[in-house]
Amino acid sequence: MTAAFLTNVLFWSGLAIGGVVFAALLEVTGGEWSGPLRLIAERFRWFLPISFVSMAVVMWRSGNVYPWARQSLASPWFRPWFVALRVDLACAVVYAAAFGFCHAARRSREEPRCRSAMASAVLFLIVYALGFSLIAVDAIMSLEPRWTSTLFPAYIFTGNVYAGIAGVAVLATWNVGTRQSAMPPARSRDMANVLVAAALFWLYLFWSQFLVIWYGNLTAEVGYVMARLDGLRAVAWTVLAMCCAVPAIVLVPRWGKRAASVRVIAPLILIGIWLERWMLVAPDLPSRFPVLSALVITAAFATLFILSVGLESGSTMRRGESVVGGRN
Repeated sequence: MTAAFLTNVLFWSGLAIGGVVFAALLEVTGGEWSGPLRLIAERFRWFLPISFVSMAVVMWRSGNVYPWARQSLASPWFRPWFVALRVDLACAVVYAAAFGFCHAARRSREEPRCRSAMASAVLFLIVYALGFSLIAVDAIMSLEPRWTSTLFPAYIFTGNVYAGIAGVAVLATWNVGTRQSAMPPARSRDMANVLVAAALFWLYLFWSQFLVIWYGNLTAEVGYVMARLDGLRAVAWTVLAMCCAVPAIVLVPRWGKRAASVRVIAPLILIGIWLERWMLVAPDLPSRFPVLSALVITAAFATLFILSVGLESGSTMRRGESVVGGRN
């Protein structure tokens, strides 16, 4: 039960903030090709309040989850109340920056006299990288207190962005919360390219971390990897296939750069990232991983996410799409 809840908190929180990061990256890079995809990405911010409450529940119930909360540690850095406070504060700052960027982006689209949201986007990206680095260390890495990695925070917050891009692709290709498809052929091709680029970068960070652990052959680090591979090799290969191999094989060829291909591959990517979050969390928790509880909790979070990202009215979406379309 605990493993299922923590896995879903981390996955859906990362998916939501990753979508907003994708919108900020489009602002910084001038990605006008995205059209209404950017509006869909910005709508992911409406799940962030649910994410904040869920994360607060996990951290303030840390005695059921984290080893530093179940035993006395000499370092004041791992006082349960202090860990919970700084994780909640990091979430609050990152989410506030996300809402600030989305507000600035909307004003720049709807009011021509307003300055662009470039400054807000850059500030948000910096705050996100710092804030989720802290969250990755305190909420995930600290599950195994004998293992540390300086690359792990980057791996986590990059995975969030990958999930966010895939989530935007799912909503766009399946017309979730929109009245018409946001993925014409040209945009489908561009989104396929972005997904492949994100998949390769995700694999690069994974391999960079795994290579050091394997080559160094350090007991503590090898033990961390083996705890997630013993009995879970099939799941590990499934994650690798869903998150990298299949997207590269299908979306790189010209015949794969279609909305139908993205419609199938993007959900597979999200499933793979969910399984990857589970592999990071479940082996370090004392309880077993009940499949039924995991399915129920995942379905509940998925429902909340779909309902929250559809909060913006149809008129607001149509007005935003017309402004973006005019700029293209």
